[in-house]
Amino acid sequence: MFESLVVGSGATDAALTAGALKDLINAPSTIPFEENGEEIAIGAIEQVMRINPGQQVLDDYRASSAGRRFAEAMAYVRAYAVQLPTLQAVLPSIRTPTLSIWGTHGPLVPPENAKILDRALPRTRSLMLESGHFV
Repeated sequence: MFESLVVGSGATDAALTAGALKDLINAPSTIPFEENGEEIAIGAIEQVMRINPGQQVLDDYRASSAGRRFAEAMAYVRAYAVQLPTLQAVLPSIRTPTLSIWGTHGPLVPPENAKILDRALPRTRSLMLESGHFV
């Protein structure tokens, strides 16, 4: 269905996640994240960004994580333990040319995830950039 794909900074193995991302995945409940999601999101940016993205970007990120939105978005990463093994199983069948882009200093999703894609996808190339998580 696709002629090509560009992907990046996404986990391919839940065991390789680290830091705050691992904490979100393993949290017993999302309830503690339902009241202050915007502050958690901004804190993540402040921790992993090497440059200041600007007030407009921060305001947008804060608004997109406000209220229950952050806790609801956590469902995506909390499903890693179940969904990533399924993804790994189908990777060899994906024939679409894929470019994966990774930050060499990604503290949440380390670049070792690129090696998983390189081994499993038949038509892939990984590009490592001098960057953090938000490459």
